[in-house]
This record gives sequence, structure tokens and C-alpha cells, in this order.
Amino acid sequence: MPNTTGPGYTNPADNPWPSDATRRPELWAKGLRNPWGFWRDPVTGDLWMGDVGNNTVEEVDRIPAAMAGANLGWYFIEGDQVNHDGAPPDALAPIFTYRHDEIGPAVIGGRIYRGDAIPSLRGAYVFADMAGRVMAIGAGDETVTLTVSLPGVVITGFGEGPDGELYVLTLQGGVLKIVPT
Repeated sequence: MPNTTGPGYTNPADNPWPSDATRRPELWAKGLRNPWGFWRDPVTGDLWMGDVGNNTVEEVDRIPAAMAGANLGWYFIEGDQVNHDGAPPDALAPIFTYRHDEIGPAVIGGRIYRGDAIPSLRGAYVFADMAGRVMAIGAGDETVTLTVSLPGVVITGFGEGPDGELYVLTLQGGVLKIVPT
């Protein structure tokens, strides 16, 4: 059981269900399957994540800061694919999806790039698939703008230095810094 009374523990100030006895007070969104790599953008307050699919589709989600209580549609919707009747009409669509047979089996959420070393990447959301492909979605949520493959490398997460430069965490290669080519 989590320590909900310890120092520094708080619930979101914009919790959408503060008095709903059927939900834990920590909940801020619903309809997620297996989010891997939550990250709250300190500039916009938006919540970014990779949400690992079940059967065929991976998704990248962005919940705008003003949308506390957003419903991402799981279990009715997997990525951009409706799997069951009863999908919530208000489900927030992912900003990017891909099929397992196209890129890989599990999306790894990342970070917005705020560094200086790669000016063309600034403001883009950098994420990956565990199978070794690093990708980026441009600042305006346009399609993927960068792909780098790391064959044979299993990616597990991202880190960020105090200078805004990004690092890829891997099982085989340790910590890899993203640098310009």
C-alpha cells in the first residue's frame, strides 16, 4: 500500500474526481492501458506518455494541462483501432500510433527536447520503441520527423540533463546521449 501521508505526498490540485469514493484521489486521467514513460512538460504542463498496446497498436498520448479527467478510451480503443463496442465518444485520440509489425512491440515514452545541440529538434517530443527505434514528433504534433535505429538494443527509457540534452536508457548499451550527426 502506498504511503499517502508522507512528506511531499499530494494529489493534483486539478484532480477531476476529488470527492468520488469510487476512484483513488491520485487519479488524473482514465482509459490508459499500460503507460510507459510519463513526462509532464514543465513549460506547458501537458502530460506526455507512451501507452503500450495490447495486441497490435502502440500509441503516443498528450493530455493538455487543461484536460484533467481525460479519457483515452482503453479498453474499447487501442491506439486508433476500435476493438469493442461502447467506445467513449469523448475519448482523447492519440497523437501518434504505429503497428507492431511496422516498428516494434512496445512504445517507450520520452521527453520534449529543450537542448541546444540539435536546434532542428527543439520542442519535439522524442520517444522510442523498445526494439531500438528512436523517433520524434515535431512541436506542432506533425508526423514523425526523426528516426534512428539502434539494432539489437532494447530501449527502456529516457533521461534529461540539466542542459536539456536527452539520453536513451538501454539494457545493452547503458546510457546513450542523443547528439547531432
